[in-house]
Amino acid sequence: MTQLARLQPIRLSFWYRWCCYAVWLIISITGVWWWWDQQIQMNDPELRAVWLIKAHGIMAAACLIILGSLLPTHMQSAWLRQRNRLTGAIALFMMALLVISGVGLYYANMELREWMHTVHLWVGGIAVLAMPLHVVIGWLLRRRQSLLAKATRGVNRSVNDMIS
Repeated sequence: MTQLARLQPIRLSFWYRWCCYAVWLIISITGVWWWWDQQIQMNDPELRAVWLIKAHGIMAAACLIILGSLLPTHMQSAWLRQRNRLTGAIALFMMALLVISGVGLYYANMELREWMHTVHLWVGGIAVLAMPLHVVIGWLLRRRQSLLAKATRGVNRSVNDMIS
């Protein structure tokens, strides 16, 4: 049995996929809402900001669990099959930057914390759009491959009909 034959499917199950989407949506909403409230509106830290950061942190922990479960299944299978590698590698790199900068926001000294804050805001803002883009590109590539496979089967049948 080849290594590819033993791989997990790349496509996630329905419930697992929607769990990933829900966690990503909540972490994106809480991050963008906090950014808007604190950085753009310049509101004083208040109860809402505290709850937004708490929800963001809880969803970040859930996101890390999901990321850990995706590595040996979804990511490994896709990498070995050479599918959606560019956006997958970019997404993984962005997640690593968000984890490092998120930890740095809590544990770094004040000088480094300011830099971590900037990195976390920029990478997080880009990731809000980049992760859905990775999903859409994967869907489009899977759709294209399916159409090509159907067309190839049709050509093979025509050739076989001509031969027999």
